Amino acid sequence: AADYENVNIVINGVEINAVCGYVKGKSEKEIWLIAHLFEPFFTDNSLSVMIAIEIAKQIKKIGIPNFSVRLVFSAETYGLAAVWDHYKDTLRGKVLGALDIDTPPSYTFDENFATRFHPYCSPFYGNLVFLKCVEVYEAVFPNTEHCVYCRTQYGDDLIMGDPTIGIPTIYFEEAECLHWHSSYWIPARVEKDKVRRSFAFAALWSVSMAFLDEKRLLELLPDCGRIAQARLDSFARIENSRQRMEYLLQGERSWILDFSRAVDSPEIEKEAQKLSVFPTEDKVYSYPVLEEIRNVIPQRACEGFPYDLAKLPYEKRRPLPNGMIYGAFATVVAKMDGKKSLCDIITEVILEQGLLEETNNNHFVPLSEALIKDYIDAVYYLADAGYLTVKTV
Repeated sequence: AADYENVNIVINGVEINAVCGYVKGKSEKEIWLIAHLFEPFFTDNSLSVMIAIEIAKQIKKIGIPNFSVRLVFSAETYGLAAVWDHYKDTLRGKVLGALDIDTPPSYTFDENFATRFHPYCSPFYGNLVFLKCVEVYEAVFPNTEHCVYCRTQYGDDLIMGDPTIGIPTIYFEEAECLHWHSSYWIPARVEKDKVRRSFAFAALWSVSMAFLDEKRLLELLPDCGRIAQARLDSFARIENSRQRMEYLLQGERSWILDFSRAVDSPEIEKEAQKLSVFPTEDKVYSYPVLEEIRNVIPQRACEGFPYDLAKLPYEKRRPLPNGMIYGAFATVVAKMDGKKSLCDIITEVILEQGLLEETNNNHFVPLSEALIKDYIDAVYYLADAGYLTVKTV
């Protein structure tokens, strides 16, 4: 189905292995399909490896894709970091984005599916393609699994979306998790029709992305604009404040504008400008502690999230907020561009990720002043360690 190579990388004295496949397209630009070969269960994650291989076969049957497709079979966080370390000198700027297939619906107890997109600081047109694929899937299979939520975050499978690396990644997963990584996951509970549907959905997205050209883009853009506008309208029903909605408007526009990395067309900008909001509230998000950092400008000094703190001796390492990569603190770090103040960065994270509302996810808790202070303290800790620079203007 594809040309394969073993990737062996040594990081911090440890050898990490991966297997990568490649389907050559008309362009050197690539779409990645990610699965985790080194986990012991069917759905987590040998199924995803099989799905990716079968997608590659189907793409080759259709013809030469417009964009090349790379299969990345690695361990999660450290495996992905190792794969990028192997390819970064030759592929930087050439990878349009990725689909991480991890625990797709396959068991009798999987009722729905879900996804995780990156925050707006890692814009990806593939998100809108994904949501269009959801519409198609639910029309074809109306009485089966539905996409029940789209969470916005980074995470162990999504570290390459960090802007210092620049591979925006979508996480395709089940929505209900029972007895994670346990003997409850036995072959008798595998439901073959769900496996087929998971493959069909992942294949639909992959083929749509691999064969995207100007003609297909012009057919797709109106639907993407409609989907983005519907998202904005749903956000406004929760809270329609000017500060929040104007920020979210620019974020949704960034998804549409990101199509320009794949196809050059003036229609992209036109579609983005059609989006609109009509705020009815003047609520302003502010905390006294944020005023203390209004003139503090942080900037990244190293590539990749500093989740392992390897630059520090062991005795000087400490836990970072949200495990560094799982919650809102990752978005704070990702948004550090050397231009925005830390005050503005944290405010934007509040606006985007709804951190003032109670959630069941311990990485997305209400953003109290105490938590903001923890974030600020962690920023200075990372700066002292050499992962960031901080200046006061």
